[in-house]
Amino acid sequence: QRVGAPMPVEIHVDCAANASAGAKHGLIGLYSGQLVLTAGLPLIGGLSARQLAGVIAHELGHFAQRSGMSFCYFIDSVNTWFARCVYARDTWDDKLDELIQRYNDNRGNMLWIAKGSIWLSRKCMLVFLKLGVLVSRGLERQMEFDADRYEACIAGSSVFRDTTLRIKELNAAGDAVGKRLAYSWDDGKLTDNLSKMIIDQSRNLPERYRETITAGLHEQKTDRWSTHPSDFERIASAGALAARGVFVVDAPGTVLLARYERFNGALNAVIWEQ
Repeated sequence: QRVGAPMPVEIHVDCAANASAGAKHGLIGLYSGQLVLTAGLPLIGGLSARQLAGVIAHELGHFAQRSGMSFCYFIDSVNTWFARCVYARDTWDDKLDELIQRYNDNRGNMLWIAKGSIWLSRKCMLVFLKLGVLVSRGLERQMEFDADRYEACIAGSSVFRDTTLRIKELNAAGDAVGKRLAYSWDDGKLTDNLSKMIIDQSRNLPERYRETITAGLHEQKTDRWSTHPSDFERIASAGALAARGVFVVDAPGTVLLARYERFNGALNAVIWEQ
């Protein structure tokens, strides 16, 4: 209600240290308001309730951006068409190469001219493709700033940086756990609670890892091809809002999911359906 987004028709959980919100049936679901919210169990168990509420507000904020999401969907569709024209070969290309190999006279020269024209047209389309990607990336970064605004207004600007840092720690722990499981797989051993293993690993990260992650918040720069702004810019933008937040419960995030332990051993599950 605070964000102004529709209620999700389904809520999913998985073992990723991430959260997302998307339409159930693509563009049709976007306009009909059929939102599917996905939250990673490592986030639920590794964040405070206030931090988790902010993350959920961020994801719901994206669904409140219906016009922006529709525009991005349209641009991405056009970009996909340009990319297929530029990079994908078809039967016409194969047939043209076959005819060039067959004819070594004036007909072959004309075929080479045709092939050169196709090459030139694809280079022109490549320019349009890059322009389209630049526009869509810029729009997506602004949508991230807008979603961050929802997060700051719900959880508070002061919590935004800590949440960002904590999620990065959980992702670093997830990478470390993935490598450990790759080795244990060879010995025929697997974990029965992946999300708990990630959370425990995040709390026991070596100090040098934590220092590297913290330093990265200030050193990362935004690339023009990136879909997300740098963490430094996002933290600065959220801090500039000076929002106090409306959800100030500092209990563990697990209080928001009564059956957390029941789902904690699952790789993925649907925990609520309208």
